[in-house]
Amino acid sequence: MQDIIYIGEFDFNRKTAAAVRIINNCKAIAATNNFKIKIIGYSDISSFKVDDLSIFNVKRGKGTLLKLYYYVFRAFHIIHLLNKINEKPDAIIYYGNTAKILTALLIYCKFKKIKLIVDVVEWFDYSHLHLGRYGPFALDAHLTMTRLIPRCDSVIAISSYLQNYYANRGLKTLRIPILVNTKKIDEHPEIISNFDPDFLNLIYAGNHGKKDLIFNVIDAVEQLSSEGLKVKFHLLGPTKPELQSKIHYPITDAIICYGRIPQENVPFYLNQADFSVLLRPVLRYAQAGFPTKFVESLNAGLPVIANLTSDLNLYLKDGYNGFVLNNYSVNELISKIKSIISEPKSSYNQLRVNAKQTAVENFDYRLYSKKFDAFLNTNQKNNI
Repeated sequence: MQDIIYIGEFDFNRKTAAAVRIINNCKAIAATNNFKIKIIGYSDISSFKVDDLSIFNVKRGKGTLLKLYYYVFRAFHIIHLLNKINEKPDAIIYYGNTAKILTALLIYCKFKKIKLIVDVVEWFDYSHLHLGRYGPFALDAHLTMTRLIPRCDSVIAISSYLQNYYANRGLKTLRIPILVNTKKIDEHPEIISNFDPDFLNLIYAGNHGKKDLIFNVIDAVEQLSSEGLKVKFHLLGPTKPELQSKIHYPITDAIICYGRIPQENVPFYLNQADFSVLLRPVLRYAQAGFPTKFVESLNAGLPVIANLTSDLNLYLKDGYNGFVLNNYSVNELISKIKSIISEPKSSYNQLRVNAKQTAVENFDYRLYSKKFDAFLNTNQKNNI
């Protein structure tokens, strides 16, 4: 049995997309019973378990000075914790793109003769980072993506874009999209929602940042609403004041904001909606990443309306589990929504069944156990 340590720089008590990815990847790896896995995270709780996986944490620190200390010397503390829990695992998997951490791991793994694998899930648009395209965070990300990761042994890539990039740099790669547990039954709490069955209810769940074009959706829904069409857009995450500060016209009741809600409650809202909407520009960051929201929607049995970026073309089939937009423009979305509204809601019931089936057939973590096993057990430069 091989020992694997998976490193992520966040608190696994919080159900973030990054934490969930690592947990489900680890469950897929562990399912073959050929690997013993430990996870290193970032929390003031020294250790705990999540889904029977052992989490060991580098301290976050309390108070400004301690937080700064643990941030600056995080690489040192990760190495110290590695030596404490397992001096020589068979492989280390690092989820992240911080140059100082990856540099330390490269040196450590070379000295210890340990395989170093990087789980790469995005390629930032450098202008989206703090201090912009020419700031220190952009330089750090560029150095990691183009210089440091190619020096590692292999890559787990979230998209074909990243897989192809690193395969062309001579690395063994494995493409793993967002994984979920499709057999988990969500317990829906007693929540008051605003889903009117007489309306077409669209939904977006998450922190859009600069990645997703939710204002295009808002513009489309507001225009349709002004024409008397019954459509509402529900947003989980942003508040109405946050949105209003970025829009030059008053937001109407067609836009319903719930603010930030616990992650475990998201499936309830998804189950109440008719379609989720995901619009992204066809830029490198959208092609390199893969939207967690897309998989969460399908797993909840909710069909998706989206333009095609990343690997969505492999899974989103027009009229089967959602609808494909030719582009991300407001007019394109308006045209599609008008087409949907022209048909009775019952005509789209099969799309919900197909959406869940797509998740079961493509994103359940159990499907990837053999791929992980083959990837971790070979030193050949093959891609999976």
